[in-house]
Amino acid sequence: METSKDYYVLAFYIFTPIADPHDLISKHHEFFKTRDIRSRIYISEEGINAQMSAEKTHAEEYM
Repeated sequence: METSKDYYVLAFYIFTPIADPHDLISKHHEFFKTRDIRSRIYISEEGINAQMSAEKTHAEEYM
């Protein structure tokens, strides 16, 4: 039996001050650890630049 899942592709950037980028990176690692998500996310003191593909429910949790 073949099953298929819906996936979302997300791409965004936001320039906003991030006081503790390392903390936000850790939170992203924890969130992604147990979910079906493939991504490349850059987080710095100046903001976030992200591209990701995720199962629909996981993408919606992230958004």
